[in-house]
Amino acid sequence: MVAPGNPWAQTEPLPDMSGRGSAPGGHRRRPEFRVGLVLAVLAGCLVLLLAGLILWRYVLRGDPGDAPIAQPSPTSDASEPSASPSSKDPAILDREDLDPTPLTTRAIFPDTSFTGHDDVRYTLSGTVTNRDCQGVGGDKVMKLLQKYGCDQVLVGVFLNSGEDLFSAVLVIPFETKAKAKAAHHDLAKDKQDMINRLTYYCPSTGKPGAELCKRGGDELPTWYGSFHPFHRYLFVAISLYTDGHHATDTSDVDKMTSEVIGYVTDTMLKRD
Repeated sequence: MVAPGNPWAQTEPLPDMSGRGSAPGGHRRRPEFRVGLVLAVLAGCLVLLLAGLILWRYVLRGDPGDAPIAQPSPTSDASEPSASPSSKDPAILDREDLDPTPLTTRAIFPDTSFTGHDDVRYTLSGTVTNRDCQGVGGDKVMKLLQKYGCDQVLVGVFLNSGEDLFSAVLVIPFETKAKAKAAHHDLAKDKQDMINRLTYYCPSTGKPGAELCKRGGDELPTWYGSFHPFHRYLFVAISLYTDGHHATDTSDVDKMTSEVIGYVTDTMLKRD
């Protein structure tokens, strides 16, 4: 595993993930093929709510196309300790001119692994940094976020201890809390379409689940996505089983998403 703060490889060009999302009113839909890219989600299963967070959860199957696999730097040093965090006023995270947090692996994902409140160990298995709001998905999502000032996007991909499930967190900063809230509102307003247009990320080469970003045709995986506003930031969480299967009981997905988002928010709140 790569030590905190080391650079990571950049992504490849991203596809436009066009398609239909889940039904309104909290129901999942059975996936079906559309335009060779995205499998839409048709009515069926109950949408699960992520404990303690206001979110909408959807299931889809999408063609990853050129979706990037997060690649670690070859110059890793797992022995490097992370800095001891200290508490700070959360209000400084509301505005860019007050927020000292750099959008770097060291600042946002400072540990090679962490233990969640569920006593499960989660390992950072890759990160990617994009500029110009690249890497969020198709043009419609990207242009919506750019309207509110999206520029940089930092992605961290975590594997659970059983290495059968992974979650990617896209950290997107905005100038103010109001802009992050407005971007979240617009995504939620058109959530059925927006969730289909997201790009999912996979662990680094050689890790379980890495091959999902190379799949196509009938072998496309199912992913689970959610949006989380946090002060002047927007987090996009996307989780997949490492074998890409669709599950009717996704409580483990909810739990891991909650733990990973909780780890990132705690880290940002405690960092000087």
